[in-house]
Amino acid sequence: MNYILKYRSHLMGLAILWVVFFHTQINVTGKITEFVWRTGYGGVDIFFFLSGIGVFYSLKKNSIKEFYIRRMKRIMPAYLPVVILTFILYNVRHWNGISFSAFVSWIKQITGNVFMVGWMNQVEGQFNWYVQAVMWFYLAAPLFVMFICELGDNKKKMSIFWSFLLLIQFPFMNTAIHKMPARILIFVLGLYMIWQYEEKKKDCAPRGVLYLLTIVGIGILYFVYAYIPDWLEMYGLYWFPFVLIVPGLSMVLCKGIAVLERYKIFAWLLKSLENIGKASFEIYLIHILVFDFVLSPIALQGNEEWILSAVLSIVAGILYKKSVSMLMKQVKLA
Repeated sequence: MNYILKYRSHLMGLAILWVVFFHTQINVTGKITEFVWRTGYGGVDIFFFLSGIGVFYSLKKNSIKEFYIRRMKRIMPAYLPVVILTFILYNVRHWNGISFSAFVSWIKQITGNVFMVGWMNQVEGQFNWYVQAVMWFYLAAPLFVMFICELGDNKKKMSIFWSFLLLIQFPFMNTAIHKMPARILIFVLGLYMIWQYEEKKKDCAPRGVLYLLTIVGIGILYFVYAYIPDWLEMYGLYWFPFVLIVPGLSMVLCKGIAVLERYKIFAWLLKSLENIGKASFEIYLIHILVFDFVLSPIALQGNEEWILSAVLSIVAGILYKKSVSMLMKQVKLA
């Protein structure tokens, strides 16, 4: 776990690059490359895992009220301008004139995006599911931390707690919103593993076990993709294997980063990766805005165009992060 804590920003950088790669429509060759591309949504699972870790430390240092305020300050200043652009782009594209029904639709879109309830209720014109899921997980985080701290030493009660998290998946299976509740498992796993590490001074499981679980998770995912793809969404097997995959994969990636850190020639690469990780939220916002609401309507073709769009989105996300940070500092000083 110490590797993950030390290289958390680098890991977030790798995760957002994986997500951006997944959202491009490039043509890939080779089964392994295609599998890595098609499972790039797993970068989001890494984010949820790391969010659980970060939330634990935040709640340890701050009151619940301060925790919520800090989360809102981190997310909303970057999120709201993107939502406004999303609203404009979506409605220009679907313009049918001014009418009462259009006005009602606009209200639903705005409230759905701002109050994080639109995607769950399948309201049109929603920016993306991820930010709304994150906010709901943050809202529930103090409750999750309380359960873990209270039940963590009691294996029987913790088993019941995890069983409950599994049981609540069933009503959502084979639905359009299952990707959100399915990620509760990886978010809570991050909370539990860091609680074990900080409070009990031990890892949740030996590294060898985590690596083995990663291999098992990848094997399950590949088998389902190759032979029973109908199960991917029907039974949540797009997402559940990543509960097994992410902890060990995160460890492997961070140990790889530690190896590269020994060589000065990779210093610029690791610094760039760290900066990308620190701006990962803004990169996520910008690339979704560009890919879904700008490029998708024009049906962009060609690998070169998609790669260029991805690179520009990443650079724009980093610059957007710096701009929002500078603006927030000026507002605070004012």
